[in-house]
Formats: sequence, C-alpha cells, structure tokens
Amino acid sequence: MRGFFMMTQRHLLRVFLPRALASLLAAFPLADAGAQVALKAQPVEEVPEAAMINPPKKEEKKDLMASWKTQSQARTLTMSIPAPRGQIVDRNGVPLAQNRVVQALALNFPHFDPATPEKILTFARAKMDLANKLLGKNWGLPDDKLLQHYEHRRWLPLVFSIEEGLTMELSAEQQDKLKTVLGDGLYLQPSYIRHYPKEGTACHVIGYTGKTRPLPLGPIVDGDPMFEEMQGREGLEDTFDKDLRGAPGLVNIIFSTDGKQLSEEVLRRPTPGNNVVTSIDYNYQNYAEQSLAENAPNGGAMVIMDVRSGDILVMASNPGFNLNQFVPGIRKADFAKLSENKKLPLFPRAFRGGYPPASTFKLSVAMAALESGAVSSRTSYDCASAIEIGNTVFHNHMKEGEGPMNVITAIKRSCNTWFYRAGLATGGDAIASMAMRLGYGEPTGIPLKAETGGFIQTTAWTQQRLGHKFLPGDVANMSIGQGRLLASPLQVCQSMAAIADGMNLPRARLV
Repeated sequence: MRGFFMMTQRHLLRVFLPRALASLLAAFPLADAGAQVALKAQPVEEVPEAAMINPPKKEEKKDLMASWKTQSQARTLTMSIPAPRGQIVDRNGVPLAQNRVVQALALNFPHFDPATPEKILTFARAKMDLANKLLGKNWGLPDDKLLQHYEHRRWLPLVFSIEEGLTMELSAEQQDKLKTVLGDGLYLQPSYIRHYPKEGTACHVIGYTGKTRPLPLGPIVDGDPMFEEMQGREGLEDTFDKDLRGAPGLVNIIFSTDGKQLSEEVLRRPTPGNNVVTSIDYNYQNYAEQSLAENAPNGGAMVIMDVRSGDILVMASNPGFNLNQFVPGIRKADFAKLSENKKLPLFPRAFRGGYPPASTFKLSVAMAALESGAVSSRTSYDCASAIEIGNTVFHNHMKEGEGPMNVITAIKRSCNTWFYRAGLATGGDAIASMAMRLGYGEPTGIPLKAETGGFIQTTAWTQQRLGHKFLPGDVANMSIGQGRLLASPLQVCQSMAAIADGMNLPRARLV
C-alpha cells in the first residue's frame, strides 16, 4: 500500500511551470500525455568550429549577468508553488479523490514602450480572437482586468480560457491548430485541479474543494501563488484539509526589462499532501448506491458497519451528485438545480438526517425490558390488533390479532401491541437509558461536520419542556420507535453492531 501511494504522489508532481521549473521537473519525470500540448521543436543552431576550438571566456558570461542586474526594469519574483493535494482512497487503495495536471490558455504580454491602453488592449484582443477562431470558443476578459494585469503583473501569464483543463477537452485537430500559435503571446498555464474518478460514489462522505481565493490582481508580492490553490469545502476534503494540502514550494524567477525570463532557481520544492485512507469499501458502496437508486429513488440511506472493528464499509445517501461538477467551481445554474431539488441530493441523509427509528428501536425496548425485569424470556402478551391507552387507541400493523407471544416472537413479528405493553411495564427512563448505552442521543464522532446527535426523550426533558413527567402515550410511542425520538441511519447501524457484539458499543470509524 505504501508503494502505491509513493508512486501516485510522484506522478502528481509532473508539471508546474515549464519555463521556470525545469530543474523541479527533473525530479519528477513521470509524464501525462493527455495533460499537455507540446510546443514546436526548435532546430538546433550549428556552432562554428572556431567557437568550439576557442570557447567564450567565463568573464564574458559574468559581464552578461551583470548587465541585466543593472537594468532598472528587471524583475525578480519569488513565487509560491502550490503543493499537490493528497489523495482520498477506499480501504483497498481505490482512489476516490485525486489530482489532475491540466493546462489553461493564457495571455503572455510582451513589453510595450510606450505602454498605452490601446496597444495593450489591441494585443490582448487579437490573441484571444485568434484562439477563439481556432477553437470555436467565445472567451474574453474585461478591459479593466487586462489593463490592471499589464500594469501590475505583466511578467506572469493571464488565464482567459473559462474551462479548466483546456487541453483535455480539445480534439486532436484542435490541439494541432493550437500548437501553431503557442509561444507568440499565447501560453498554456499548467496547474492542478481535483478529480473524482468515481464521480458520485460516496459523494457525501468525500466532499469537494473550492478555490482558496482568486489570484491577486494588484502588484506582485513575494509568495504569491503561481496558480489558484484549492481548499476543502465539504466532507473529508474539508475535515482533513490541512493534512491533504501539503507544503508549497518556492521558486525565484528573474525577468529582463522586455519580460523575457533570464534565470530561475527552485528555493524549496513543494511537499505533497498526505493521503486519507477511508474505511469505505468502494465495491460495497457502489452496490449500495445502485440499490438505493433503484428502490428508494425519492430518498434513502444505507450504512454497513464491521461489528468487530466499527469500520464503516458503506455510508450511502440517495440521491447524490457528481463531485466533478464542483471542479474547479460549480456554475450557479448547476448549483441552483442541486440546492432547489426537492429530493435534496446535497443532503447526507446517512449521518446528518434525523428520523424516527421506528421498528429498529424495538430491540432497545426489548433489552431494557429484559434488563429491568419487567419481562422475562417467558413473559407472554397478547398481540392484539389494537389496545386502548388512556383515551387513545394504539394499533398494530396487522388488522387481525396474532395471539399470545413472548419477546422472541414479538421481535420476529414486530408486534406493536406487544411492545406497547412491554414498554409501559418498563418505563420511559429505563428505555431511554438503554438507548443511550446503544449510542442513541449523541453523535458517533465520525470526522464529518454537522453529524446529527439525534434525540431521546427523558423525564428531565419532558418535565423541563412540557411541565409533566412521561405520559403513558409518550412511552407507548417510544416503544415502537416513534414520538419524540430521532436517530440517524448511522446511529441505528451502530446500535445493531453493539447488539451483535454482545458486549461493547463499537466506535464508528471512517478514516
């Protein structure tokens, strides 16, 4: 497993800034043929024999270096190189979140003397028009942004293509056309973007990223990033953001007056972020999500936990969404469709939703009744079609009675009227105590924000909020998992794992 992660991280550090970071690339030689468009090969200039016999003296090179250092408009820039973000994988190393090296089309301004707004805008529009004509696009930037960039940041490329990962979206013919115009005011700006290879699988668990902040527009400050950085916004991407980010590198670049790069030096190499290994099993997760989509299209959840370790193998909520919609940032129209959808695809039902646990809660009631001595394994109650409690009739799910039952048969048949009687004999506080020992009423502690703690009614809460003790009707409703009782699917699963273990409440583990 360790070897897998080391190989993948090396693969993520392929490209930063082709002109400025040649030495850095040498340390990470793995290439991605689909992530780059190669520039035209330049012919090798022949060297006269005399020059080979009498090579230039070292003093001449020193004179050349001194010449640009004395230029008043020469610039030395110290830029930050964002580190590749760590991966998020399933328990077997299947990648659920990783990086992709992409390139966007950018303007590379020359030095104008004098630099008039007309010259700057004419140049920029001509280059963008050329790219649009070749690629069938309609890209552009406001005049004020073009002028501001030239004034403060003309040494750096200015991205104008809307789509991130431009070269991955182009046909072979379009890429060939693009090659012919690169290098003359047009430049491919490489960067990292997040990629979710399994698209929507475990989307509510994995979460997504967003841009840390827009690139600066004012004067260049030492440490400005070369390209936009990403940060976690939801799910594990958010919780483990600091671990996933890694440490940025630094590169020192020197430009001449006319904007040509003269020298570069890598001061510190970026350190890739750590990987997050989840307890999720991708195959189980995928199967569960497909099952929910087929059988609970309007909304559902499924959680599977390893009883021995507490590892969460599946935590699925349906419907979900494709995480790649949020890369590099989701469009307003797409986000509106998701947020306004009545089926709530953005809502993680499995751990953030609180619902009456219904008949799954009857096991808690049975255990409380047995522990308190209110019933024994031989206690028999009639499973009638309905019983009257106070002035209210409480019904069974069967229209006809099923006769006398003990606790085992009552659980098998999920007889409501049996549990009404057992619950009243046990009492609300005894049931609440057992439920809390089984994990109800508080979050499981998984590393995802806003996990619901659910709710268990107690005498103290009832007295404080309602001004009276448990009423028989309250206890009857609680006895079948209804009334003032809420739990997440994850809490229900954890309680079942505790019963299956027979001794301990397993601690839910996701990472």
